[in-house]
Amino acid sequence: MIKVQIDKTQLRGLQARIENASKQRQAAVDKVIKETTIEVHKTAVESISKKGSGKTRELYLPKRTHTASAPNNPPATDTGNLKRNLRWETVAGQFTGKVISGADYSTYLEFGTVNMEQRPFMRPALEKNYKEFIKRVKQALK
Repeated sequence: MIKVQIDKTQLRGLQARIENASKQRQAAVDKVIKETTIEVHKTAVESISKKGSGKTRELYLPKRTHTASAPNNPPATDTGNLKRNLRWETVAGQFTGKVISGADYSTYLEFGTVNMEQRPFMRPALEKNYKEFIKRVKQALK
């Protein structure tokens, strides 16, 4: 299982501003965290929903043709297990959002192994949404 998290400790200089903000502004930050967490989840799901650009082969149990992803590209969906095991969580008032991949092989795809190059999908999803997230948190604190 891998977790990609955006939480108050990753906000560096904004952490103290969040903690010292009014309840109304904290609620606005909480809303931004929830919305961004959902967006990161959506981005990860979309990235693994695309057809692969690597090798195509016949697989069995169940019988199917699968085109794998090329190294350093998000994994291409085969059985849908990876996509089904992506979920998000937030807890109001804790300023934490989590996108969690519960598939047993998620870590191998994300970081690679000695026999397989990485097929990252969680880190790129976070990176794609991070700058906008910071901008929105700053706006919520104004």
